[in-house]
Amino acid sequence: MKQKKFSCLAAAAVLALCFASCSSDSDSGGTKSTLPDLSGAGTAGAPFLVSSAADLLKVGKGPDGNWTPAALSAHYELTSDIDMSLVTDWQSIGFLDLGSFDEQNPDWSATFTGSFDGAGFKISNLNINSTSSLSGLFGAVGPGGVVKNLGLDSSVDIKGKDFVGGIAALNLGTIENCYVAGKVSSTDTDSNDHDKGCAGIAGASDRISSIKNCYVTGNIAGNHKVAGIVGDNGGTIESCYVTGDITGNGTTIGGVAGNHEGTMKNCYVTGNVTGDREVGGIAGKNGGGSAGTIKNCYATGNVTVTNGPGGGIAGANRDRASIENCVALNATITTADLSGTGRVVGKNESSDPLSLSDNYARDNMVMTVTGYSVVAGADKKDGADVSAGTLAGQYNNATFWSGLGWDLTNIWEMTTGAGNLPKLKGQ
Repeated sequence: MKQKKFSCLAAAAVLALCFASCSSDSDSGGTKSTLPDLSGAGTAGAPFLVSSAADLLKVGKGPDGNWTPAALSAHYELTSDIDMSLVTDWQSIGFLDLGSFDEQNPDWSATFTGSFDGAGFKISNLNINSTSSLSGLFGAVGPGGVVKNLGLDSSVDIKGKDFVGGIAALNLGTIENCYVAGKVSSTDTDSNDHDKGCAGIAGASDRISSIKNCYVTGNIAGNHKVAGIVGDNGGTIESCYVTGDITGNGTTIGGVAGNHEGTMKNCYVTGNVTGDREVGGIAGKNGGGSAGTIKNCYATGNVTVTNGPGGGIAGANRDRASIENCVALNATITTADLSGTGRVVGKNESSDPLSLSDNYARDNMVMTVTGYSVVAGADKKDGADVSAGTLAGQYNNATFWSGLGWDLTNIWEMTTGAGNLPKLKGQ
C-alpha cells in the first residue's frame, strides 16, 4: 500500500479509540505523567517491562488509561509469556485516522513509533472479534516503530473488517523475527477491492516499511488482498515463510502478499492458496500502481482460482514488475481462465522484456484448465522445466538452487536428498 493512498482510504477505517488525552496536561500539582505505570523507564536502555496481561493493556497509554504520544513512542520488552484469555475488549495499540489523513502534513502521534521487543516470548488466547478496521495486536505501527522477537501462538483468533493483521493491521515501520500460529480473518464482504488487507503478519505495509524473518503457520481467510505475510504490500519483505492455507473470496490472493508493489526476496510458501481471481502461490498481483519485484522465492502448495488469472508464483505480473530466480513447485494449478493461466505467472502484462527471468516450474505440474499447453522457457510465464530428483539440475539437489544465485551459506540452507528443498537458515 502506497503512502499517497492514505488520503483516499475509506472513512470506515476510523476506530472508536480516544486520543483526547494525547498531550501532557497540568494541574496545580504540576505536569501529569503521560507514561504508563510500568517498571522501567521506557528508554531503549531501560525499556518498560511487560510481564502480564494487565501490563500489556498499559502499553501506549498514560496512567489514566488514555493513549498518549509519549507512551506510544516509548520502548517496551516482554519478560514472560502472556495469557490474554481474561481480556475481552482488546484495543489495538496505535491508530491512524485513514479517513482524514493529510499526506502533506502527516501526523503520526497516534501511531506506535516506539519499540516492542517480545524477547522470544509469546502471547496466547488473544481474541479479537471486531466489526471495525485496523484490527490486530497493533493497530498502526508508525514510521520508526519496531515490533520484534514476538510470537502469537495457535490459540490466537483475530477477526476484523478492512485492515486485519496478526501483529499489526497497518505497518509503516519494522516488524522482524515474529510469528503467527493462530487464525487471522477479515469479515469484509464489500465487492470493492480497494483499501483492503488481511494477513498473518500485517494487513497492509507501506513503502517505507519492512518485514523480515517472520513466518505464519496459521490459516488466513478473507475477501480481497488476503495473504500469509502482508495483504497489501508496498514495502520490503525478506526471508519469510508461510505453511498455513490462504483463502480469499475475492481478488488478489497470495501466499506471501496479496497485492505486492514493493520488494520481496528469499521467501517460500508450502500452504495452499485459493481465491476468485489474481491468485498466486507467492503473490496474487505483482506490480500495478508501483513496481513490484519478486526474487529467489518458491511455492509448493496448490493454487485454486475460480475465475482467474492464476499462477504458481503470481496470478498477475503488471507493468514495471519483475519476477526472477523463482521456482514454482506447485502440484496443481486449478483455473477456469485459459489465457490467464501459467505455471509461474497466470497473466504477464509487463512491457519490460526482462520482467520474467531465470524462473522454473516442476515439469509434471498439473494444469486443470481445458486446452492449456505449456510453453516452457526461463523467460516465459510457464518457466523452464525442472524435475524432482537428486541429480545435477534437479530440484532436490542443492546445486540447482545455488546455480540460480541463491545464497545457501548465509540465507538458505539445504542438503541434497530425496524430497529436500531449501529452508531459511535458522528457522
